[in-house]
Amino acid sequence: MTVFCVMLVVARLSVLGEYYLFPAGVLALLYVSMSTPGVGLIGALGFAFLCGLLADGSMEFTMLVAANGIMGTLALRRPERLNSYIVAGLLVSLVNLGLLAVFSLGAPTPPSYEELLTRSVFSLLNGVITAALTLVGLYLLGQTFNLPTVMRLMELSQSGQPLLQRLMREAPGTYQHSLQVANLSEQAANAVGANGALVYVAAL
Repeated sequence: MTVFCVMLVVARLSVLGEYYLFPAGVLALLYVSMSTPGVGLIGALGFAFLCGLLADGSMEFTMLVAANGIMGTLALRRPERLNSYIVAGLLVSLVNLGLLAVFSLGAPTPPSYEELLTRSVFSLLNGVITAALTLVGLYLLGQTFNLPTVMRLMELSQSGQPLLQRLMREAPGTYQHSLQVANLSEQAANAVGANGALVYVAAL
């Protein structure tokens, strides 16, 4: 709920500025990472409806927010992998460019070349900002609420962790055995579609 409210405040500020720079996909990506794609989709559509109300019923802004959320939900198939967020950000950029073309062609007064170029740059930046803010949000949520986010799991799996360092010093044989169990468990989890990173850290 906190994330949802923060995104609504940012959406209100975006209504006063530039639509295509608003990273609407962050909410859906965070929901998918911490829950399920179904929750992400419901959250994205509800968020799009409220954003449309904030923008005085703007169809362009509503469609932009909804499309960003839907694409983010569909694109993030492996939340435990960092490159999944980069791919999702790139796909969000492509969706933004497509919507920009549709609304520009259908506008009663077509935008000037300068406006079109500026919005195209904003559309591309949107995907980069979306991926970056999602990872920052996951880090903050993981640290604050001790959630098993991708950033938190990466931190816990590092060999520099104090507990793993102590295990290496005092029981090197047990440490090697734990690594083998962790690697086998991760492969098994990936094979059945489970969270391999979470299983790896739990085995360690």
